[in-house]
Amino acid sequence: LAINVAGYDYRYSGLQVTVLVPGANLLPIARTLNAGSARTYGVEFDTSYKPPSMEGLTLHGAVNWLHARFNTLRNVPCYGGQMISEGCNQSLNTSTGFFTAQTLDGIPLIDAPSLTGSFGFTYETPVGGDLSVVVNSNTHFSSKYITTLGRRADLYQPGFVKTDLSLGIKGADDRWQIALASRNLTNKITRSTCATTNFAGGLLGGGTITGGTTRGPAGIDEVGCYADAGREVWLTLTVRPFN
Repeated sequence: LAINVAGYDYRYSGLQVTVLVPGANLLPIARTLNAGSARTYGVEFDTSYKPPSMEGLTLHGAVNWLHARFNTLRNVPCYGGQMISEGCNQSLNTSTGFFTAQTLDGIPLIDAPSLTGSFGFTYETPVGGDLSVVVNSNTHFSSKYITTLGRRADLYQPGFVKTDLSLGIKGADDRWQIALASRNLTNKITRSTCATTNFAGGLLGGGTITGGTTRGPAGIDEVGCYADAGREVWLTLTVRPFN
């Protein structure tokens, strides 16, 4: 039995982040923003166990609790259609009379879920002729996390669970191994990088009004995201000639 516990506390100043803002033809472009400061702290726990009653089996698990927040995050561009009552109340454009930026002090860091973890097992047993069968299973989970800067609920990836599984056979001294492996076995589709832009409304619905007391005919920006890979199945051959 092995158990590890670690605590951490990181404090950042002069932090820079990347924000996505609409560019030509409403396509998002990256812009670097001086975010100010942030703090992350938490606890990590992991364990592994080899039951004496079942040779070749190893169980493992890990849990990480994280609190990650921007202490200071200002002058973040408003999303299209955001009103003053929704926080778009900074950096007044005197020529238009509309605000262009918002303050997001206290929001979570991007891709920083409060709770993550994994659990699974590895089982290896000889089958004769210097050959062994190896089975690996690993399930990892995550609570919800924010995918891009903002206070909108649709900017979050909800919590999820994904499972990987593999079955392989290997030769003596680990010199070679053939395995059939599946990643994301349950085909859970999750978001990675997201951006807000008014693709349909901005082109078809008329103008977007941002930083005012009302919305324009185009409404608010939509959220567009890249998706992480769904289910993958791999047949792998590993060769270690110098073992």
